[in-house]
Amino acid sequence: MRKILMKYAVLAFVLLSCFCIAKEVKAEEVTGQCGPNVTYTLDTDTGVLVLEGEGATYGGRRIDSPFYNNSEIKKVVINEGITGIGSELFYLCENMEEISLPNSLKTIGDASFHSSGLKKIEIPSGVTSIGSYAFEKCLQLESVIFSEESNMKNLGDTFSYDIFTNNPKLETVVLPKSLKRIGKGVFKKCESIQQITIPNGVEVIDDNAFSDCTGLKKVIMNECDSEGISIGFSAFYRCNNLESADVIQYCNEMGNYCFEQTGLVSVTLSNNLKEIPDEAFSGCTKLHNIVIPEGITYIGMSAFESCTVLEEIALPNSLEEICSDS
Repeated sequence: MRKILMKYAVLAFVLLSCFCIAKEVKAEEVTGQCGPNVTYTLDTDTGVLVLEGEGATYGGRRIDSPFYNNSEIKKVVINEGITGIGSELFYLCENMEEISLPNSLKTIGDASFHSSGLKKIEIPSGVTSIGSYAFEKCLQLESVIFSEESNMKNLGDTFSYDIFTNNPKLETVVLPKSLKRIGKGVFKKCESIQQITIPNGVEVIDDNAFSDCTGLKKVIMNECDSEGISIGFSAFYRCNNLESADVIQYCNEMGNYCFEQTGLVSVTLSNNLKEIPDEAFSGCTKLHNIVIPEGITYIGMSAFESCTVLEEIALPNSLEEICSDS
């Protein structure tokens, strides 16, 4: 009887040992398809997700994405051959801190990385289009760098806006030299950006592009290769710490409230500017000097309201109309 019990004990030990070893070496992988010609493999042990194939991934409603609200994804590797990331594909992947994008990539869809955990993003040279809200509310995002070889012309357009909005830790932004337009709300409410260099070829800084960037102190533009820059509605609204903005001297068109409640100290307007719109510099409580050149024909309503340290303005002979409370 004792020998039989001993045999059973040894057998149980062997079986248990084999089970433990199998469990230890077994890799937990989840595979599937996320595009007509794109497949994925997720190693749930390491949190690494690999996409491979050709063409674009699927896009659409976030709840249909195989990666929606997936807490297991920590790193994403998208291999060469993939040309598009579909809308809302990685929505709410809060633990996804790292991603590698291929040079073959051309488009990044709407809200594709919305509310993800990314800490930095490097946009490769092939990308020419980024959709609305693509990187909104990436609360850990600190750095956005475009490739030096980038040919992107428009960072946002009529149908694409608020691309990097609401990223409180975003501090480093390197824009592509090829850029012509900075779209609506692209960097709105990115409170940690302290300095931004505008490429020489930019022609449009659109509505709310940098509004509520409360940490922004300096906007650098060394030269302007175009005939002038159009600065949109509330483009730098409530950038309370903005002390210097080179773009103003190249601006040939301004939208209402464009520099309202900023920390500007001294302003020299462009000779190509014709109108100072409503509340353009309203609430600039540190503004003590402004040069208004010949060619200005119109100063809008409350353009300099509450500029409490601005004691004197020399008006040009070209001026035709000044609205009330200017």
